[in-house]
Amino acid sequence: MPDRLRVVVVGAGASGTLAAIHLLRAGLPLELVLVDRSGEFGPGRAYRTGDPGHLLNTAAGKMSALADDPGHFARWAGCGAEDFLPRGEYGRYLAETLRATERAAAEPLRAEEGAAAETLRAEEGAADETPRTDENAADETPRPNENAAAKTLRTDESAVAETPRTDESAAAETSRAAEGAAASYATGSRPTSPTTVHHIADTATGLTSSSTGVTVTLSRTGPLRADFAVLAPGVGTSDPLAGLLPENSPRYVSDPWAAPLPETGGAPVLVLGTGLSMMDVSVAVARDSVVHAVSRHGLLPQPHKRGTGPEPSLPEPPKRGSLGELMAFVRRSVSANPDRWRDVLDQLRPHTHRLWRQLDVPERRRFLDRVGHYWNVHRHRAAPTTHRRVRELVDEGRVRLHRGQVTAVRPAGEGFHVDLAGPRGSRTLTVGWLVNATGFRHDGGPLVRDLVADGTARPDPIGLGVRTRPDGRVLDERGLPCRIFTLGALRRGELFESTAVPEIRAQAAEIAATVAAHRTR
Repeated sequence: MPDRLRVVVVGAGASGTLAAIHLLRAGLPLELVLVDRSGEFGPGRAYRTGDPGHLLNTAAGKMSALADDPGHFARWAGCGAEDFLPRGEYGRYLAETLRATERAAAEPLRAEEGAAAETLRAEEGAADETPRTDENAADETPRPNENAAAKTLRTDESAVAETPRTDESAAAETSRAAEGAAASYATGSRPTSPTTVHHIADTATGLTSSSTGVTVTLSRTGPLRADFAVLAPGVGTSDPLAGLLPENSPRYVSDPWAAPLPETGGAPVLVLGTGLSMMDVSVAVARDSVVHAVSRHGLLPQPHKRGTGPEPSLPEPPKRGSLGELMAFVRRSVSANPDRWRDVLDQLRPHTHRLWRQLDVPERRRFLDRVGHYWNVHRHRAAPTTHRRVRELVDEGRVRLHRGQVTAVRPAGEGFHVDLAGPRGSRTLTVGWLVNATGFRHDGGPLVRDLVADGTARPDPIGLGVRTRPDGRVLDERGLPCRIFTLGALRRGELFESTAVPEIRAQAAEIAATVAAHRTR
């Protein structure tokens, strides 16, 4: 067994950052390599926004990055547990927590180096006072390569202490350092210090697993060998207009979180989707433009709201039962506490994974088709301020909700004619911009598609992600676990609720525990 494990985290947004934090806190002799094409480690796309009107959809008291310290984020922010803070603040918190954890993981190394230096100086002093019979021979005796060790330590410390920057010069500097680091990894050499962290700004284009380790192929810097990999692609975005629009249409925003939204010039905007992302887009865009929002059911997420009086006591959900029996249980619980339905759903949260697993595949499909949209708008609720503002915009006519789906898109000057089909018939909207806010990308992107194609992974039966063990290890086509972990969105098919911070941080802690258990074997 190597002195320490090398773990590569592919994707350093929120999910990858949470995985990195928990791996570093596990107390392992570890070499952790974070790979992300953006070169920005911590916030990811969803929490990079600089718009103060984009608020977290969960109260601060439930957003801690640390599974064993639920109040960590609220203390960092100096706010109340029930406050809803800007999403950009949470991105800064993730980045700072990662850096602080990296520094803490390196502290034992610095203490060890200091003790070693003291020992070396003491030995040299004693040697100076000891008569030597062959000074020339002593001079030729090999000694520890102090210069090389110091150089390694300085490199590791600078990698740990460096604050991510987004300006072009910092990005170029990071890229050069990353390419040099990745090139050294390709040779299989490892630094000698107990815990080091390396950031690589590059794109992972390949990932293979064997019985002894993994190989991550990077587009610019070649293969990187490791003991384990953590695949954290984030939620991504689907593209419902693929094939309906010319490629690179300048007025189609396929991912509203990839960059700041453009100025609309007052032209009407059609947003695809009526969920939480649409609400954030509307808060920003409806200042200048009328926003049309379309989805199959045309439902807005419900707002968070603090209940009054004692929290209802919910009996434990049945350990066995069909979808119909589980739905009957939820209806009875809500009927008994009609003003506290939010508490009822929140108390179901610890049981969600078990309830999902006890449904067979046809029942899971039936739930998603018939109940999923109602579950989403009640379970994944909006910040009260955001919901109130969007309702005001709806009342003012600046946000207009449509039930239906897009059937055709045609150019119209600088904008588009968009045909909608819904329960009340068809209609055509003329808009200047299209914004995609439909939510999750189910295939995980090219890297995951390649894993499925070569048999390293297999999709879950309902097509929401990939099959995994309870500890997050990906199952191959034979149903055997490999050395690739995943967390978050790619586990939706097996866990259903797998994209909120409380679920992701628990999965990150489980990954760290599994890696630690492997290290002690």
